[in-house]
Amino acid sequence: MGLGKTIGRATDETKDLRQCWRTPRSFFDTLDAVFGFTVDACASSENALCDRYWSAEQDCRDQPWGGEVVFCNPPFRDAASILPKAREADACVFLLPLTALTTRYYGKTPADWVCFPAYRVPFVSPDATQWKTHPSLGTVVLIYGSLSDRQTEQLRTVGSLYRQA
Repeated sequence: MGLGKTIGRATDETKDLRQCWRTPRSFFDTLDAVFGFTVDACASSENALCDRYWSAEQDCRDQPWGGEVVFCNPPFRDAASILPKAREADACVFLLPLTALTTRYYGKTPADWVCFPAYRVPFVSPDATQWKTHPSLGTVVLIYGSLSDRQTEQLRTVGSLYRQA
């Protein structure tokens, strides 16, 4: 199947593939320098950003998140069922489309901190051959857990940072 098909309108053939766009390594590395992630919650052997990761077969919803510092760029269609796990982790960072802030599932599990990157994150295609250089969706970084002053300052280099009341 040609990957170009995944960029335009979804068909039954491409819907699953469209859920697999990768987080750019440089963006992840910036966040990892702040948090020191212990596990990538939604990954595969081809796109894991941490040494430890939970694949679709391991299903992050079935894993214990306690004691972990979790990075999670979930398939957007599964975000509602995964987001409640964030509160179980010592710290957790979710990468989601900006539109997630207007959903019911987010309202049930609001983040402690919200970071709006200064640019649209250019996700990488599942086969790592293309960059989505003009992403149609803005991105939000949801942070669960407390932040030190140092972490707060580091995150301000990513974008606008707000503490949720």
